[in-house]
Amino acid sequence: MRCLRFPWIVDAASANASHRKPSPVMCAIILEQRVRLPLTRVYSKLIVSSERPITAMRDKTPIREQLAGRKSPSPQRVKPLTLGDLQRGGVQRIECECDWCRHEASIELAPLIEKAGVDATYRDVSRHFCCSVCGWRGISAWPIWPGHNAKRPRRGGVPLPSIRECRAVLEATKVDLSTQRIGRRTACVRALQERWPELTASAALFVVQQLLR
Repeated sequence: MRCLRFPWIVDAASANASHRKPSPVMCAIILEQRVRLPLTRVYSKLIVSSERPITAMRDKTPIREQLAGRKSPSPQRVKPLTLGDLQRGGVQRIECECDWCRHEASIELAPLIEKAGVDATYRDVSRHFCCSVCGWRGISAWPIWPGHNAKRPRRGGVPLPSIRECRAVLEATKVDLSTQRIGRRTACVRALQERWPELTASAALFVVQQLLR
């Protein structure tokens, strides 16, 4: 009779019916087969695993030492946009909007090039834009490229009161200088909102931050 789990093991009773006990030779064969099977499976797993590609082991160096050994990437310098680049791109005018009174206007590119030069950067030139209505220098400007919409969606902000009136209200506001900075700004915001109730808190804070530097 064969064992179901180990089919190569033969029961001693079925091998030799005349002898009830297995012989020492049969016991040795059974023991050898029982020990050899797990070893052969282990050897086969080792052979199969050795045929697979060996991956690199994880670097166990501390993170600080790894970061210290790395080379910082070289900074990529981008050429600033010049008025000559705008002219070669087909731009003829620049749309502007005042951040204070929301006045909109357009500036021709040709007079700017005659005054500032072709090599002048667009960023430096746009910083010198000034509103012709309120005199504010915070101007949002964007060039009109060929094939693009000249008008961008409005930001939805209401025009602020005139700069002179805002300065007069801030100068007339009595603020205790011993209080902290946030307390003085809160008092100025309340004074502006009392003078102009339609003025939002964010707009009043913008006025305070710009005029009380």
